[in-house]
Amino acid sequence: MLPREVILALVLVDLPISLDQKVDVEVRDGFGGSWWYLACECDDHYVDVVEEVVSILSYPQVREACFMPGGSDESLISRATPKCRNVLQRALRFVGRFEFLGNKQSQTDDARGLKVFEALDFGTKSHPIPDGRRVLLKCFAREDVYLKEVRTIEMFDMRFARPSQL
Repeated sequence: MLPREVILALVLVDLPISLDQKVDVEVRDGFGGSWWYLACECDDHYVDVVEEVVSILSYPQVREACFMPGGSDESLISRATPKCRNVLQRALRFVGRFEFLGNKQSQTDDARGLKVFEALDFGTKSHPIPDGRRVLLKCFAREDVYLKEVRTIEMFDMRFARPSQL
């Protein structure tokens, strides 16, 4: 029966992570009961507050808040109510679009500074892909390697383009 602003303030004070640590997330033992209660036990009555909380957090903080373990070692996101789970899943999407599959990269090439991750692409707001499609995300640490890869793809596209596409 409390105003939404008070509930939001209580949850933020009780989050299992420090709000100050945006990149190297600091987990706070003994905190998170309010967060768990809102996301998992309120029958989606406070989905707007859950959405507000994740909008404040950085991506690493969202990951930590979503995967915090509960009493039975299940993560918060696996126990969240349907609408809250949907909000959390969208917040976990990289660039609002990609959802990583698994925890590690599927390929690594240290010499080229390349890491490849398996993900699901859910498209953009204007062109959504409802169930997502499997993709590989290539992350480059070196600009020269990235530019070489782009040139190779552009040359390949030009070689196989139909005259009507040119």
